[in-house]
Amino acid sequence: PSDKEYLLYHIGCPQPMPDVCGPVKFQCGIPDGQSGITVHSSRDLQSWKRHGIVFNGTTDKTRWDKTATNPSAWPLYSADNKTPGMILVYRGNNQNATNFSSGNIAVSPTGMDGPYTRIQKDPLMMYRYEDPFFWQDKRGNYHMLVHSQQDTGAGGVPGVKSVGRHAYARKYQGPWVYGYDVSLAYSARVNFTDGASINYSRRERPQLFFTDDVQMTPQFLSNDV
Repeated sequence: PSDKEYLLYHIGCPQPMPDVCGPVKFQCGIPDGQSGITVHSSRDLQSWKRHGIVFNGTTDKTRWDKTATNPSAWPLYSADNKTPGMILVYRGNNQNATNFSSGNIAVSPTGMDGPYTRIQKDPLMMYRYEDPFFWQDKRGNYHMLVHSQQDTGAGGVPGVKSVGRHAYARKYQGPWVYGYDVSLAYSARVNFTDGASINYSRRERPQLFFTDDVQMTPQFLSNDV
């Protein structure tokens, strides 16, 4: 709202499509091409300006967030604080034997280009999760939907990753409450309008679509399956 632009955050950087189907690593980001968050901006959703990688991982192998991926951004702008500042929630991973994934927040007070500074060194919540989708409700509270990577807790099925969990906080700095001991935000089962359903093996990357008014009412949920 500060710049009156649409912002598109994504992993890595643009690169040519390969001729054949198969895994391709980005030719950018540290430590190994699986990290790095880029932002583009547009006023008309047709012409896009690339701002390059604005947030990255680290070469420090001891860090839990050695890689930084899966961005979800939210403006700090409000009627009382017309700032260009941005909040960036990301997934961190250490890529070692434990493959511990969790999340953190970085903030840029000067806008989409950064620099973004982590609000703390440790994860926001000491649970295994990824794919955070972040938003602020009409009351000013902050929320996340995440893909849980733990199969215990309320609503979890042993041996099956729990899929959708909800977390919330009064302030984005925390403390954050993770819905581990309550029912799932959503399971792997998808119900269709004809009465059929599919229990997918994975249901990740939650995204919400809201009403375009002050109520911020969720209308649709989309997932990768």
